[in-house]
Amino acid sequence: MRAIGITFLLIMIITSLSAQSLKDISFGSDNTFDFATWNIEWFPKDGQKTADSVEKIIQALDAEILALQEIGDTFTFNKMIKKLADYDWFYDPGYHGGLAYVYKKSALEILDLYEIYTQENYWHSLPRAPLVLEVKYRDTKYVFINNHLKCCGDGYLNINDDNDEEKRRLDGITHIKYHIDNFLPEENVILLGDLNDLITDPVEHNVFQAFIDDPDHYLLADLAIAEGNQSGWSYPGWPSHLDHIIITNELFDEFAADSSEIRTIEIDDYFAGGFREYDATVSDHRPVGMKLITTSSTAGTGDKHVPINKINIYPNPSRGTLHMAFNVMSPGGAVELYNTCGVLIDRITLQPGQRYLEWTPDNRGPGLYIVKLSSGREILAVEKLVILK
Repeated sequence: MRAIGITFLLIMIITSLSAQSLKDISFGSDNTFDFATWNIEWFPKDGQKTADSVEKIIQALDAEILALQEIGDTFTFNKMIKKLADYDWFYDPGYHGGLAYVYKKSALEILDLYEIYTQENYWHSLPRAPLVLEVKYRDTKYVFINNHLKCCGDGYLNINDDNDEEKRRLDGITHIKYHIDNFLPEENVILLGDLNDLITDPVEHNVFQAFIDDPDHYLLADLAIAEGNQSGWSYPGWPSHLDHIIITNELFDEFAADSSEIRTIEIDDYFAGGFREYDATVSDHRPVGMKLITTSSTAGTGDKHVPINKINIYPNPSRGTLHMAFNVMSPGGAVELYNTCGVLIDRITLQPGQRYLEWTPDNRGPGLYIVKLSSGREILAVEKLVILK
């Protein structure tokens, strides 16, 4: 009996620690515009246990906007959201939709909510009509397009077969890009969702190639995640990286700023049973989140001169020669280029007193890189660099 009692007590302690650990998830901050895409797999996957977990996760993420896919039970979801005083939500009432936005009421002004491509002739390529949310955050307008593209397929795009899953996703992407190009040409647009395909596929099979081929206007912001270690991918069960965030050129500078970032939020790390428990309780997808330094976030910060311990990189994003300006360097100074996995890609030694560097990143693939300014063993400054194709 004593052994049974101890075992029961240990189970209770572990369960309690697991529930508490969800509150330790950290993502949003006061200085960034924080949002994420998250397929929560036909909520609620495990009844009230799912609702209780998602409630804690949303509170802990502290994001301004969550673009969700696969809301199965809107009554239970609405009941859960009502427990979060600072949050509300919009959802797609369509039978096959399951799309929704959760948003922080105190941080945003809602301007509009609508669906696009709702006509029957688009159902094949866009089985869930894209859900558009227009908001104002700190006096700046942003347009979010949330979608969940057709699943499955064999990884090979057959443009001659309209029933090919990859072809259906390609057609869906083509429609969405057309809408942005023609109806939102100068807006801060963020396309996000479970887009159900790889952005790293070769050209002939890449359903996102229209965005990739238009780097002046679009950036696949999570490319570094897709090219990185599979431990950071959004869909561990396969494993693959299927949940994406694509931004328009109006947001390139903001994304390249110091405090901006994009990452898969590994919520499964906060479950005692790891991904297996997270998958059984919440979802088989992890959220992908972006923290964005906005123009209004940095307003009033002073002049444009390079401050102490700061690298000024221009143009950034770039596809050619880079110009870097920094402080006077002591002997042993260097500029180092790393990929997002922390691997050193290049190192340039600086001369004493050198304040300027012109550099062309030959043979560097498109994506996000980290530039470090060092003197001896001391890291003086860190800056993000986006290289375009």
